[in-house]
Amino acid sequence: MLHQIITASTPYIKSLIKVANATDTHHVQCSALWDTGASCCAISPQIVKDLELPHICDRIVSGIGTSGKQTRFFLLNFELEDGTRFMTLAAEEPSLTHCHCILGMDIIRQGDWLLKYDEDKYTFSFNVNHPKSGIEL
Repeated sequence: MLHQIITASTPYIKSLIKVANATDTHHVQCSALWDTGASCCAISPQIVKDLELPHICDRIVSGIGTSGKQTRFFLLNFELEDGTRFMTLAAEEPSLTHCHCILGMDIIRQGDWLLKYDEDKYTFSFNVNHPKSGIEL
């Protein structure tokens, strides 16, 4: 489970993650912004360059300030600080300003996300270990 304290001076939730190419032969450490308004993950052109990622496909995306923009997508692995790993397609986004990566709902919906306020601080947790229920055969 990923667990971190968010201070009042930080208006967004960021984590340090490892980003690797699909074969895990090259990786970089970078900051990632958790974005519940993003349907998919995004990476900066610098990560594409540093990892020499092959272009997988193009898709039309929409977002704040964009409408119908064609964007390149890349297959890669994300690893959170607690060792949790995800393989996903990520869009190349040149306008990332506070980080090199966005973790969108394609990742967030795979786990339980909790933001708790207690004694003038926020605690952020993300857990992908869902308890099993019912009969397992």
